[in-house]
Amino acid sequence: EVLEELGGVKICTVREDNETRQLYLTILIYEQHKVEIQMEVYRKTALKVVNAKWLTNPVVTNRVASEDQREQFSLTMAPLDDLVQVAKTSMGPRHDVWFIIRETCARIRIFQDRVDDLAILRRLVLTKVVGNDQVLCSLNEGIVIVMRLYDQWVQVEQIVGMNGLDKATTDKIHLKFRNRDESLKPTSVLEKVKNEIARLQKEEGLVLPQTPVLPKRKEINTDGRKGEN
Repeated sequence: EVLEELGGVKICTVREDNETRQLYLTILIYEQHKVEIQMEVYRKTALKVVNAKWLTNPVVTNRVASEDQREQFSLTMAPLDDLVQVAKTSMGPRHDVWFIIRETCARIRIFQDRVDDLAILRRLVLTKVVGNDQVLCSLNEGIVIVMRLYDQWVQVEQIVGMNGLDKATTDKIHLKFRNRDESLKPTSVLEKVKNEIARLQKEEGLVLPQTPVLPKRKEINTDGRKGEN
């Protein structure tokens, strides 16, 4: 039975283990992700967080519009051990459990936005996602963008020239990302790189090396056959 609902969080069950005198709180977040928070009696009058874990598979999949039949893209969220560690070492009773809930909700939202954006990026350019935090994009302009994804921002680690594009040019493009910008997403990084290439072509006479056009991603037609994008 749902006991309480607040901001996308439902408390589903509260279970007490009489032998260990520990309490197990099960919550459902955004109707999809179930988490169990384990607490124990602290100084006889309070409860302190001992552990927290996903009860459902912590996979986040891109939201696809009903008219869009493209393949889905998903990433798996990490265990909640880091949040538990912070809660246990830095938070007192009551504050620790709210910290776990609040930060888990934030983590889900961040991952959802990230997955949605990466799904779009994969349709625009040839993209490889390494783990959950590194993205490599290959552009037809002869450039590879290497990005590192953090919780609140995207860092452009490298811009590498291919097929003869010189380092001086890629360094100029990379300079556009020297300052931390928390509004950047992988797709906006791609747009910014393309805009800078266009500027260099127009204002500085940049000539891009001749390079074969990268193959477009294949997608499934409504009849089940593979076709070119």
